[in-house]
Amino acid sequence: MENVESESQRLLSESALRVPNVDTIVEAHLERANRAFARTYVRKANSPYGRAFLYNKNWSFAQSAELATRASIFMLVFATPLILSLHRSETSFFYENEMFNSSAIVMFVYTLYLSVGDTIIFAIDGMLGTISAAAAAMVMFAIFPHGCQEEVSPGLWWFGLVAGVLFVTSTLVLNFSTLAQVFALSNFVWHWMAFMTGVDHWPDTIIFGVHIRLYGFEGILTACSGCMLAMLSICLPYPMLALTKACDVAEDIVTCIGESWDTSIEFYCNAVRADYKQSKLRQEMSEISKYIGSLQGYVDSSWWEAVLIPKWRRTSIHLFHLNKVTKEVFDRLMHVIVRSVGREEFDEQHEKVMKTCQPYIDKVIMTAKTLLERCMKAANNGGVEDAAEEAELETLMGKVKAGMRDLTQKFLGAKEDLGLLGSITETLIDEHVFAFEVCVFGRLACELAANFINDSRARRGEEGGKLLDPPSKEWPIVSAVKKVFDPKVVRESEHLNFALRNTLSILLGFTIGYNGYHKMIREHNAGISGTAAVLLSKYGGSALTKNMNRLMGVVVGELAGELIYALLGWCDWWGVASLMVCVFLWSLTMLFTYYNSPRLGPITCLMAAFGTQELLKGCSEEKVNPLETFHDVINCVVSIFIMMFVDSAFSLGNPSKKASGVLAEAWEQLVKDVLEVFSAEKETVHEDSGAITALIGNASFLNQEANEEPRYWKTPWKFDLFNRALECASGVRLNLTCIVYAVADEEGRTKEDTKEDWFQKLLQAEAFKDIRQGMETMMEQIKVLSKVFAHEEVSPMEELKDEELCKRPEELLNGGIKRLMADAGKDSDIMAKKDPSTLSTMEQDGAAQLAFVISCIRSLMQDMQDFKFEVLAAGPA
Repeated sequence: MENVESESQRLLSESALRVPNVDTIVEAHLERANRAFARTYVRKANSPYGRAFLYNKNWSFAQSAELATRASIFMLVFATPLILSLHRSETSFFYENEMFNSSAIVMFVYTLYLSVGDTIIFAIDGMLGTISAAAAAMVMFAIFPHGCQEEVSPGLWWFGLVAGVLFVTSTLVLNFSTLAQVFALSNFVWHWMAFMTGVDHWPDTIIFGVHIRLYGFEGILTACSGCMLAMLSICLPYPMLALTKACDVAEDIVTCIGESWDTSIEFYCNAVRADYKQSKLRQEMSEISKYIGSLQGYVDSSWWEAVLIPKWRRTSIHLFHLNKVTKEVFDRLMHVIVRSVGREEFDEQHEKVMKTCQPYIDKVIMTAKTLLERCMKAANNGGVEDAAEEAELETLMGKVKAGMRDLTQKFLGAKEDLGLLGSITETLIDEHVFAFEVCVFGRLACELAANFINDSRARRGEEGGKLLDPPSKEWPIVSAVKKVFDPKVVRESEHLNFALRNTLSILLGFTIGYNGYHKMIREHNAGISGTAAVLLSKYGGSALTKNMNRLMGVVVGELAGELIYALLGWCDWWGVASLMVCVFLWSLTMLFTYYNSPRLGPITCLMAAFGTQELLKGCSEEKVNPLETFHDVINCVVSIFIMMFVDSAFSLGNPSKKASGVLAEAWEQLVKDVLEVFSAEKETVHEDSGAITALIGNASFLNQEANEEPRYWKTPWKFDLFNRALECASGVRLNLTCIVYAVADEEGRTKEDTKEDWFQKLLQAEAFKDIRQGMETMMEQIKVLSKVFAHEEVSPMEELKDEELCKRPEELLNGGIKRLMADAGKDSDIMAKKDPSTLSTMEQDGAAQLAFVISCIRSLMQDMQDFKFEVLAAGPA
């Protein structure tokens, strides 16, 4: 016993905490920043190539600048023959290859994105749309080779009309990707117009000197050249892989999680509160949340990069499983930091318990961190490579499990010294939660390592091995085809509204272009409907903002491009050189902003596509006639005004109305999930699918849009209060998710798991009825109070006069918790009684289990209570 105590004192002295001065805080912060910089950026930052793009200054800027520079260089190479007008010379190679034309620039700009995986996905979508439009046109012209000429039966005109309307409608109603819809419709309307006006002969497409008379083939060829240009840009001089980014982000996440645990221990195991450390914890968790959100996206995009390379495929699968574990660790750590650590009073009992347990907490966290880091490195390398690496992981797993067992025994021993063994008290709830979560972190790291080892053994054909499950058992192509016909999406009101609005816009544009208007709008002109198709978007914000941005991007792009071409588009050497410089600088500036600015990106994407097209007409000795550009601009303006009118007339609501609706939908789902988890009748719980998180994210976006929309006669939008409502919903989701993690049966985890026996018995307790009733009442109150966002008048909101809002459900809930804790020491159904000496982790301790559930319930109740008081304090309106 003396040896154990002396070891404890030694470990404690090594990790003794002192409140540092400001210089120490700044020093530690800079050291942490340098480590973060070193682990991710050092490779590029230290190379001349990386420094040229300022990777040593700002990673986000450098990545966008590098991609924009690559794109501009390849665009210039592609554009040079067009600028020199070589495509017009019958003896030129470029004349015999019509894949070199300015229309490919639109495909190029829309296809190229931040990684090889993203670019491949966009290229597939764009080609799918182009080929489907060409196929439809081929069928129509195969049946009637000359289209609707005057001498042909009038019934043929109706055939063309019906066929075109069916193609437009079906393309928008089915759940194709937006990019596939854009290229399908923007190509088809030109084929459709040609059919409706009649053709004497099919277009002659030249490729490597071969003449091909196949309707729509030129569009396919143009799309191919745009896609090839995009792939060259993203792959040279080296491929910008989503998988590489996923590996870097995984390293960041694991490192930040370890640092956050270190800071948590420093804060919570101290004898006095150090508020600056809690602020540091919140900052670190905010950093991790950004990484957590991006890792899964990179893993998804990497599928296309890894499909033909087995090691890359294994890396993608391992990172998928690492991401699942780190997400659970993050959610649990957020609960510890935001609630358990934050509300600790640092009393005498806390000091005694944590002083005893801190060396063992340090041991578990240190070894679990190391184990998780080894797993991350294995994932980045495509799995565990050999028996030596397996042995290292198994050794670390043994140390983590031994540390968890020692921590559990020391914690229970400290309780016994205080005379509290076998019971749970108000003062030690958060201490139980902290020790509980330390053991959970250790268990999750061990489970991940065991899964990686089993995968390695299965790949070697050893008995007992088991391959890791891939993210999806279907190929993405199969999943994508199923999504196209997904009845849930196709029947959704918002999707149908999108299809209706854009169908009407395209058909109205086609009708106006078909008939024309004097000399202002040319007849038999598909430019209006083609522009409407190019500007397709499922943007959920303000229709006015969206369409004004479209107008700015298209018109400014075309006019700026035409003006530059009028000034510099001469065939003299200085004119050609100046035009080439302008093509490079214009595309560089616009594409950099597109990749780097979420707000201005949609505008500059259009400016890049439409502006560059105007610059690639080819040099000429003739003065520029602005009439052609005038008609193009008129087409764009008419198209955008049609879309503005249709969007305003058929929109499901303005952003404020949509924001209120999305928040209500998220809250309904939360209420349903809370009632299911705490229902004594329902024996299962389901894992967080991400649906609520997606709804909260959508509501946050709409909140920004609602704050910028014109309010006219309505009261100002409650922007800050809505943000508080989103924080409340996020807090409830977080705490509910943590409860599900804790109470779901660990054996064979699936999307829906049986509740643990101890939790089912807890739900049957008489005192728990008051807890459940308190939560239900509070959630109903929040549901009523959320209607404040739909109330846009100065007059008082009637719902705030409801007497139900005067009830204090928190008092009922707190009373139930007190009775539950009082009964816990007497009733083994409420708190499972086990021999303390047999427990190997705090997760097996009945008091810790109960403390964790109580902590989560109080946290989600506190979030709702804070929001309730803020709404009531905001006034009666």
